[in-house]
Amino acid sequence: MWTPHVAETVEPGELPRDYACRIAELKFKAANRRFPDCPHIIIAADTIVSLGTEIFQKPENRKQAEVFLKTLSGKWHQVITALCCGRGNHMISTTEVSEVHFCKIEEQYLKIYLDSKEWCDKAGGYAIQGLASFFVDEIKGSMDNVIGFPFKSFIRLLHEYKEFKSGR
Repeated sequence: MWTPHVAETVEPGELPRDYACRIAELKFKAANRRFPDCPHIIIAADTIVSLGTEIFQKPENRKQAEVFLKTLSGKWHQVITALCCGRGNHMISTTEVSEVHFCKIEEQYLKIYLDSKEWCDKAGGYAIQGLASFFVDEIKGSMDNVIGFPFKSFIRLLHEYKEFKSGR
């Protein structure tokens, strides 16, 4: 696996789903440039957390993680993953959106979570498969998406790509 380095800057007025799609596509194009003769399908993805039109990327530090989690506390928010796959100039994409509701996060539990550093390198500052699972009241949609990779959407995308390549 190779991780491309692309500028993950939100454009003014850019909506969360559009942002995730644009970043996944940039990653796909970067991989195509890096491996121009790759005989295999290239897969690129980007996952973000959003609340309305506000985009929560990976927090840069503990304070930002705290702000993210306090903002999400007691609210429904979205986990959006954009997937791209293909080879060369042939790329198809899809998005998966899941809804997550956090309970009201008490200060003492927030501190324990922040001290754990599980928030590092996680969209929105949390990973549902860790301590942050205690913050979750309800999920609507794909649990795989919330964990980090929507496998069912990915399999559908691969089938779609296969049909696209075979001309069906």
